[in-house]
Amino acid sequence: MAHRTKSNPSLVDSYQQHIDQNMGKLKLMASRIDRLGKSLEDHRIKTSLLCEMVTIIQQISDLQRKQAELFPQPIQDI
Repeated sequence: MAHRTKSNPSLVDSYQQHIDQNMGKLKLMASRIDRLGKSLEDHRIKTSLLCEMVTIIQQISDLQRKQAELFPQPIQDI
């Protein structure tokens, strides 16, 4: 089976840029959640933001998985 010997730098950088952007979004959302109060409307907003954060975390995980696929994997002899 053929394995990559080099990664594609532009693709790796592109994935990393998206990951960094998503991490920035998470930080902003976390600070918004911290500023919210205890009212019912604030709880609804928190729930909405948390659901959106879960989606962003899943996107980050997918991007990291794609990024890792670009690097060669060691061949294990059995």
